[in-house]
Amino acid sequence: MSPGFMDHALRLMDALIKVMRQRIHDFIREGDYYKVVVSGEQLEWL
Repeated sequence: MSPGFMDHALRLMDALIKVMRQRIHDFIREGDYYKVVVSGEQLEWL
Protein backbone atom coordinates (compact mmCIF):
# COMPACT_ATOMS: atom_id res chain seq x y z
CA MET A 1 0.00 0.00 0.00
CA SER A 2 1.43 3.36 -0.96
CA PRO A 3 1.89 6.02 1.75
CA GLY A 4 -0.34 8.45 -0.15
CA PHE A 5 -3.19 5.95 -0.17
CA MET A 6 -2.87 5.32 3.57
CA ASP A 7 -2.87 9.06 4.26
CA HIS A 8 -6.02 9.52 2.20
CA ALA A 9 -7.76 6.58 3.93
CA LEU A 10 -6.93 7.94 7.39
CA ARG A 11 -8.25 11.40 6.49
CA LEU A 12 -11.47 9.87 5.18
CA MET A 13 -11.99 7.82 8.36
CA ASP A 14 -11.23 10.85 10.53
CA ALA A 15 -13.82 12.93 8.67
CA LEU A 16 -16.43 10.15 8.90
CA ILE A 17 -15.92 9.75 12.66
CA LYS A 18 -16.18 13.52 13.22
CA VAL A 19 -19.45 13.73 11.24
CA MET A 20 -20.93 10.80 13.15
CA ARG A 21 -20.00 12.31 16.51
CA GLN A 22 -21.56 15.65 15.49
CA ARG A 23 -24.80 13.77 14.84
CA ILE A 24 -24.60 12.35 18.37
CA HIS A 25 -23.69 8.80 17.38
CA ASP A 26 -21.30 6.90 19.63
CA PHE A 27 -18.55 4.30 19.23
CA ILE A 28 -18.05 1.32 21.54
CA ARG A 29 -14.90 -0.80 21.51
CA GLU A 30 -15.41 -4.50 22.14
CA GLY A 31 -12.24 -6.55 21.89
CA ASP A 32 -10.57 -5.98 18.53
CA TYR A 33 -13.48 -4.22 16.82
CA TYR A 34 -15.79 -1.25 17.24
CA LYS A 35 -19.54 -0.84 17.24
CA VAL A 36 -21.37 2.30 16.20
CA VAL A 37 -24.50 3.22 18.14
CA VAL A 38 -27.08 4.87 15.86
CA SER A 39 -30.52 5.66 17.31
CA GLY A 40 -29.94 3.11 20.06
CA GLU A 41 -28.97 0.32 17.63
CA GLN A 42 -25.46 -1.13 17.72
CA LEU A 43 -23.81 -1.74 14.33
CA GLU A 44 -20.47 -3.49 13.89
CA TRP A 45 -17.66 -1.34 12.57
CA LEU A 46 -14.55 -3.21 11.52
